[in-house]
Amino acid sequence: MLWCLKGLFRGNSHPSSRGGANTDPTGSAAIEGSSNDKSFATVAPTKDKGENLGLKTLYAPDSPEDIHVDIVFLHGLTENSYNTWLHKESGVHWPSQLLNKSIEHSRILAFGYDARVASFWGRTSRNRLANHADNLVDQLAGLKEDTDTEKRPTIFVAHSLGGLVVEKALQVSAESAKPHLRTVEQGSLGILFMGTPHSGSDFAPFAKSIGNILSLVGKRVNVNILDTLKRDSQTLLDVEDWFGHWRRRRAETGAPIHITTFYEELELPVGGKVVEEFQAKITGYFSYGIHGNHMDMTKFPRTDDPGYVVVQREIRRWYKEIRSPTVAALKNTTHPRFQELIDQLQQHTSAYAARKDVNPDRISGTCEWFVNHEKFKHWNNGVGNGLLWVSADPGCGKSVLAKYLVDEVLARPNRSICYFFFKDGYPDQQFASNALCAILHQLYLQQPERVRSAVIDRFLKDKKNMHGSISNLWNIIVGTASDSKHGEVVCVLDALDECQAKDSREFAKRITRYFSKASTNFKCIVLSRTYQRIQWQSQELEKDMPMIHLSGENETEIQEIVKEIDLVIKSRVSSLGRKRKLLEEEINYLQDLLTAVPNRIYLWVTLTLNIIENLSGFTKGNIIRTVKRLPQTVDEAYSWILSKSTDPNKTLKAFHCVTAAYRPLTVKQLMLMITIEDDKTPLEFSKDLEPTERFRSTLRSLCGICLVIIDEKVYFLHQTVREFLVSPSGSSELSPSIHNIIPWKHSILIEKSHSTALKACLWLILWEPSSFQSSDSLPSSDRRFMGENDKRVMSKTARKLGGLRYYALYRWNSHLDSSDCGKEEVIIRKVLDVLHPEFQSRMNHPANRLSAYYSEAHTTETNMLIGATVLGFQDVVKFLLRTTNADINAREASGGLTPLSLTIFKGFEGIFTLYMAEKAINPSIVDSRKWTALNYAIRYSRVPMVAVLLKHVTLEVTPDAENPLLTFIRNDRYTDDRKTLDLMMAQPSFDINAPLDEAGDVAITMAASTMDSSLMKHLLRHPQVAVNVRNRCGQTALIIAVKRGDSDSVKLLLRHPAIDVNSADEDGQTALIQATKWNRPGITGLLLQHPALDVNIADVDGETALTHAVSRNHSKVIEFLHEHPQLRSVKAKSD
Repeated sequence: MLWCLKGLFRGNSHPSSRGGANTDPTGSAAIEGSSNDKSFATVAPTKDKGENLGLKTLYAPDSPEDIHVDIVFLHGLTENSYNTWLHKESGVHWPSQLLNKSIEHSRILAFGYDARVASFWGRTSRNRLANHADNLVDQLAGLKEDTDTEKRPTIFVAHSLGGLVVEKALQVSAESAKPHLRTVEQGSLGILFMGTPHSGSDFAPFAKSIGNILSLVGKRVNVNILDTLKRDSQTLLDVEDWFGHWRRRRAETGAPIHITTFYEELELPVGGKVVEEFQAKITGYFSYGIHGNHMDMTKFPRTDDPGYVVVQREIRRWYKEIRSPTVAALKNTTHPRFQELIDQLQQHTSAYAARKDVNPDRISGTCEWFVNHEKFKHWNNGVGNGLLWVSADPGCGKSVLAKYLVDEVLARPNRSICYFFFKDGYPDQQFASNALCAILHQLYLQQPERVRSAVIDRFLKDKKNMHGSISNLWNIIVGTASDSKHGEVVCVLDALDECQAKDSREFAKRITRYFSKASTNFKCIVLSRTYQRIQWQSQELEKDMPMIHLSGENETEIQEIVKEIDLVIKSRVSSLGRKRKLLEEEINYLQDLLTAVPNRIYLWVTLTLNIIENLSGFTKGNIIRTVKRLPQTVDEAYSWILSKSTDPNKTLKAFHCVTAAYRPLTVKQLMLMITIEDDKTPLEFSKDLEPTERFRSTLRSLCGICLVIIDEKVYFLHQTVREFLVSPSGSSELSPSIHNIIPWKHSILIEKSHSTALKACLWLILWEPSSFQSSDSLPSSDRRFMGENDKRVMSKTARKLGGLRYYALYRWNSHLDSSDCGKEEVIIRKVLDVLHPEFQSRMNHPANRLSAYYSEAHTTETNMLIGATVLGFQDVVKFLLRTTNADINAREASGGLTPLSLTIFKGFEGIFTLYMAEKAINPSIVDSRKWTALNYAIRYSRVPMVAVLLKHVTLEVTPDAENPLLTFIRNDRYTDDRKTLDLMMAQPSFDINAPLDEAGDVAITMAASTMDSSLMKHLLRHPQVAVNVRNRCGQTALIIAVKRGDSDSVKLLLRHPAIDVNSADEDGQTALIQATKWNRPGITGLLLQHPALDVNIADVDGETALTHAVSRNHSKVIEFLHEHPQLRSVKAKSD
């Protein structure tokens, strides 16, 4: 039996089910291509023996200029680079004998590697997968470098575990420090996987498929493949995980990778299917079956073979795209910091493409009434009002329509499509700034030529303020989109009503103002619920703005919508019929019953069919009884579905976790979170975990269709599920009447959800990975009965926890801030365990931000107080102040800030109040930058805190601390903060004329240097201001303002009664001389009007204002000077 299986894997399989001529495989003449691009091969070399290692050229056109793409073939285990693709009965090697004719302008390559099982897996100290990947990258990059084809796109075709070699090679290339090796990843165009297993989010099916492959070739494997493949299987999982992130990153940066997967349709004569269909697929990408088993699926005898037809069609489709300009090519023609701008935009938005694709595709025939609506056609094709508002009640299909418009309807030549789908509950989908960054990101990736240097410079110089400013981002979008020479821009905004309230109002205001113009090159379609919350700012615009209601505005439209909903019913009932093997008359009967229900909407159809689908007995009578009792509203449907929950408490916990999560949780992560209990040990927790595939069924039995799994992530079926479950803000308990009728409605308080998430996070953090690797942390009773299998279970669990623990480390403090359990002592003590210096020292994780603040010179309690202050845990700070002797004036280790200064820096007003109430507080302690608490309050414009601090400190200047006035003037936000200056100026100890730096500048000269006339005006109001004070260069504020060309400040200074207009600097040059030197005729005119001006003063070199102007030929200034009655005519030295 084992010999037969090995023979199958080597290619001596039974005759192909596809048939073909039984010709001698050695009869195919071939010429082996050389390694350079001038190689010529009409057919491939015949090599059915030997290893065929390395990169070989199977085919290349005569002229290198004719080659547009490289196609690289990789085999799987125990195969070689030739036989894998050879149909032995016909003798056809399709890559070199068929594909070369289908895609003539290609160089076809094959990469061979040591495919023996032991070599692939390697010994425990070696990773042969990485070696194979290294060799592939090195040889392919070398070939491209030798033939000057580094920029030529590459398509990979991989069989079985050869696909994992490709994935690892792309990782090696992407992470390489050598630029020439990175070209392999950068030039990758597509990957065609043939029978390659993919892990998804669960290890078990992945391990099983690997085990099937290894069993095929004779390697003994345990039922639990982890026993023999621990380290290497984890390596493959890591590769799969990287590959998933890489795909998304490529998609979001405008260079998506093409992927098509193929799965075997037939079983092997012995052993069944090697890789099941669901294991071979990758969510979101095309997948096709090939009528063959795992070994035959790579062998095609003819061009009309169905398998070859679909494989070459995919490759050819990708190849056609090469002929059009790519984003990468366009990037090279734009600003050198273009990529930096793209990266910045991407950091401040969501994975917008993935979030769009969370919504289902439309059922064929639906959405047609909308795209044929006269208002839509006029908006889409006309040049009038560029704004179209689409409104509907919940569940009417807005998001499905928006996805359909983006994916299939709006695209046309010379038009760029941008979009954003708002989503309540996810921070990166709730804010208008996220949406605007996403729109710019898409627009610049589609048309890099739209980017202006000024925009890039503005973004990169003011990153903090640009990304959060709706007005700035909107103005940039409008300026970018309005450039008609680059075509039309269409923006789709879905669920604007789910945008954060303050943002939605400002966003709507910006939109309406812009689209009030008669015509525009920029169009926008906004979809939202029919809520008053979205208030268009202009009543006149609202009258003229085209608006379509998805519920219909007249009987004709309503009938069209009903017809489309009936199409959905028909499609879903047909699918249900196939699944439950219903008779045709039963299908028709159920369809008639559902289409007879009045006022039906899309969401109701989904919910009710889910109820019907889960009937235990599918008889006509049962259907009739169920349909009669069907919920009449969406809320009733949710209540019905959840009433069937097998474990309401666990259901509620699942909802809490999904509600509180700051990003969508994977299926595995949700399973882990709801399994966590405070009192569980790692061993107990490990034993309570289900396999992820089984948990999918458990989740359905718990939550019904209310939670759905899309691309391995868990979401609410619809926004209305969240609204049904989550209690409105301010509610604290359910009213009995509602509770009795609809027990699930408003059953969730958002604070409770965050408490649930917080407790899970703390459990994950405090039970460190080492706890799952050793029995030392367990109770003695557990250690005594802990066998080898238990240890393996815990080790497996440790690997599963990685991603969720990473989330916990980053988000636990956010959940604590939003929870209602932060005051509980048991929670506070767990938080203190996390803050403990010893625990922090063991946290080898990017989220470990506290060790840098801690000092060995401090007590444990003092360090924990510093940590609680940094993270803003007010209740923990209060607990420590009440129960410990922590030093509230201790200086943290990184910059010497006290807890009070840290509090002000972070802006925690509640903690600030706690500290200022302590008798021992000392606000005057100086840190390493010579700042006190007052300096921080001034720098960050904490006006209320400044007011409190000024009651405890003076403004007397000391040599070891920076003058608070200097801090104020240097503050980059001072133009918006005059209250702080007023508070300081009102203090008896305030000295407005104190030197602020080594150059001897005072407040008024610094204000002149910053060209801030508003600050100058404020300072001049002070009764003690020395308006003529000079710095060490002898310059007064007037001289500095003249040199800077600040006419507003010059006017203010000249109005001051004490101004000395003739004061000169160390070179004897007055303000007038500076004005004439710098050719400032306007300021010269202002100075000449002052009655005390001496126009004839000469500097140390004997030069007057006139001689300076004449020697520099400043004609306008000379003209002004000659008009002054006291001017003495003096020859310039240049004469």
